[in-house]
Amino acid sequence: MPRHPTQLRQLSSLIDYVAEKVAKVVPRLSAYKPGVDEAYLPSIDDFVLYITIRSYTPIPELMMSLIYLSWFRGRLHPAHFGRPSTPHRVFLAALMLAHKVHNDDSVNNACWADLSVIPECGFAGFSNVEVNLMEGQFLAALDWDVHIDADLYELFSREIYISTFHPSPSFQTEQGWSCGCCICIDWWACPAQGLSHCTTCLTPSYPEVEMQKKVLAVEQSHALQPSPTEHEACVALHQHMTPAGHDAQGKCNRALETNAF
Repeated sequence: MPRHPTQLRQLSSLIDYVAEKVAKVVPRLSAYKPGVDEAYLPSIDDFVLYITIRSYTPIPELMMSLIYLSWFRGRLHPAHFGRPSTPHRVFLAALMLAHKVHNDDSVNNACWADLSVIPECGFAGFSNVEVNLMEGQFLAALDWDVHIDADLYELFSREIYISTFHPSPSFQTEQGWSCGCCICIDWWACPAQGLSHCTTCLTPSYPEVEMQKKVLAVEQSHALQPSPTEHEACVALHQHMTPAGHDAQGKCNRALETNAF
């Protein structure tokens, strides 16, 4: 697995980004009265920070967990309600899975259960039985397809780096991320937004409003009349970002209704 980007030094900023995304995985939380097992539940920000540091999680595993979380959210039923600890459970399952896929010598689930204990706030953590159930249900939601293509990892990590650390245009050009021109002719359709991005700089920033209008016009024209090359790129990107067995959504939804989340 590539270790791109290599310039990610501000790990705390990346952890904050992960916590923000985890909080949005299950946006609908029920008015669940926590029991003894969820007493003194820490905030999701503190939980992500604590687990990441205690597990010595490197950047590749964090990136992989974000990809798994995006897949999981895409398979979650829109009407699904979670308990207050659902974001914590989902993140722990995603991080566990990332460690196991990327590192054959990863610790077992009993160790992850111990890592979930946060004595600083009095949180008793999750039991080994709960951790096993979280892992099984998370895998079921992904249809047990945990392979992450190298190209997808590169694309995902690059976008996170740009959106999190806002590198300068000169740095992007040095890394081969920026084409150096204001309006790039090489576009591909973005299925998530319906518009397009430059295949070289991905998330370009245009300081002038008039230039932004010109770029938007070019994007819309390409989105409305995609070329064969753009269509192929769109299909390829959609396949990359969608886990295998996407059509079996009903199966995963039924599994999630009885899961540990």
